[in-house]
Amino acid sequence: MPNNELDLSQPQRQSVVGVGVIFIKKLRRAVNVLLSILVIQFGMKADFTSFWLNGAIGLVFLGLLVAAVLTYRNFFFYATEDSFIIEKGVLSKERITVPFERIQTVNVNQNLIQRILGVVGLNIDTAGSSAKELEIAALPKAMAKQIQSFLMESKQAAVDETIVEEEPNSTEKKERKALVRLTLKDLVKVGLTENHLRTAGILFALISGYFWQFQQYFEGYTNEVIENNSNMLNSLITMQSFIALAFILGIGIFSIIQAILKFYGLRFYCDEEGVKLESGLLKRVSYQIPENKIQLIKWSTNPLRRLVGFKTVVVKQASSVELNDKLSIMIPACNELHLNRVLENFFPEQATSDFKTYSAQRWFCYQLVLLFALLPAALLASLGIYETPFFFIAIAWFLIAAPFSWMYAKRMRLESNRDMLQLQRAWVFPQRIYLHYYKLQSVQLKQNVFQKRRGLAHLVLHTAAGSYQMWQMDESEALEIYNYALYKIETAERSWM
Repeated sequence: MPNNELDLSQPQRQSVVGVGVIFIKKLRRAVNVLLSILVIQFGMKADFTSFWLNGAIGLVFLGLLVAAVLTYRNFFFYATEDSFIIEKGVLSKERITVPFERIQTVNVNQNLIQRILGVVGLNIDTAGSSAKELEIAALPKAMAKQIQSFLMESKQAAVDETIVEEEPNSTEKKERKALVRLTLKDLVKVGLTENHLRTAGILFALISGYFWQFQQYFEGYTNEVIENNSNMLNSLITMQSFIALAFILGIGIFSIIQAILKFYGLRFYCDEEGVKLESGLLKRVSYQIPENKIQLIKWSTNPLRRLVGFKTVVVKQASSVELNDKLSIMIPACNELHLNRVLENFFPEQATSDFKTYSAQRWFCYQLVLLFALLPAALLASLGIYETPFFFIAIAWFLIAAPFSWMYAKRMRLESNRDMLQLQRAWVFPQRIYLHYYKLQSVQLKQNVFQKRRGLAHLVLHTAAGSYQMWQMDESEALEIYNYALYKIETAERSWM
C-alpha cells in the first residue's frame, strides 16, 4: 500500500458519530414527507397536542434512530491489493468493488451537521458512473485525508504499471502554489453577475411547487380572508408591482446567498498531489485532481461578469461524457491576474512560440444568419397572414438575431503554436478553450459535398474531456492543422494521462 500509516486490509467502520449523521439525513427526509402529509390532510387545523399524533411522531423518531444504528453497524470499507470495497445494507446486503484504476476523483466534504459533530464525508467518483458510487458519510478529518491520499496514490500506481518509460521529473516534488483565492467581496460580485434567468426559474419552480402542493389549503384560507374583508382584494391588486419588485430583489439576494454558501473561502492551488480546490460555507468541499489527468482549461464569461472583469474558469479532467461536468473543477470568478497565473502554471508553452490564427470563413456567417435569423423570421412572417402582429415580430426577430448570428461566426477562431491550441467561440457569452496537442485522443476532418465545392471543412478535436469543433475552416488550413495534430499525437513523448 502506498500509505504506510493507514491499514485498510481489515474492514473498518465509520466514526461512531456517524450514527448521528445518518440519523439526521433520514430525519430530514422523513420531516419533509410528514409535513406534506399533515398540511395536505389537515392544513393549519392539525392538533399537534394530540396524544395519537405525538405517539406516531415518537414511533417514527424511534424507528429512524434504530435504522441509523443498524445502517452504521452494517457499513464497512476496506481495500485489497487492487480494489476499494464497501459493504453495506441492513435487510439487503450490497458489496461494491471498485478497481483503483477506475477511480476518477476522491473528494472530502463537510456539511453543517458534520462540522458540528467533528467529522467529514468522503465521496469517490468512478469511471462509467453518472452518480457518486461510493460515499462514506462520517470520518475523522485526518483519516479521510489519509484515505484520499491512499486511493489517489493507489490509482496512480495502477496506471503507472501500464507505462513502460517514466516521464522525466515525474518524481520531483512540487511546492504548494496558490493560484486563486476569492474574498467575500468577490462572491457578492459573483452572485450579482450570475445567470439571473436561471435563478428566477429555480425560485419560480420552488414557489410554484409548494403552492400546488398546498393549493387546497391556500385557496380555502384566501377565500376566507376575502370574504371577511372586502377591501383585501383591491389591496392585493395594488401590491402587484411591489410583489414583482420584491421578486427581482429576491433573485439577486438568492444568487448572492447561493454564491456565498457554495464558494465561501474558495482556494485553488496545486502541489505534489495535483490540483486542489476547497470551498463552501455550510458544506465545506475539497476536490483533488492529479495534474496529469487535466485535459484542458476553459474560461467563459457573460456581459455582467465582463463589467466587473471576471471570467469563470473550468478545469476539465479525463472522464466519460456523463461525468464530464460533475468531475470538473469550476472557479466562478477569475480576474486577469488569476487567469494569467492559472494559464502560466498549466500552459507555460504559451510563451515558447508565436500563435497562428485560423478563422471561420465568411460562409459560416451566412449559414448562421440563414438558420437562426432568416428562416425563423420567414416562418413568423408566414403566420402574419392570420395575425398581423407576427409581421412585426418577424422583423424584430431578424434585426436582433442577424447581427448576433453574424458576430458569433465572425468571432470563432482557432489559434495554434508549436505545442498547444486555443479555440475561441461565441460573442455575447464568449469562451476560450486551451489544450495541449499531446492531450488529443484523435483529430477528425469533416467535409460534405457542398463544403468540398467551396473548399471548406470542419475540424473536430477529440479529447478525453469531450470533443470540440472548429466550423467552416478553409480546407487547406484545416488540413494543415489536421496533419500537424496527427504528427504531434504520434510523436508525443508525454502521456495524455
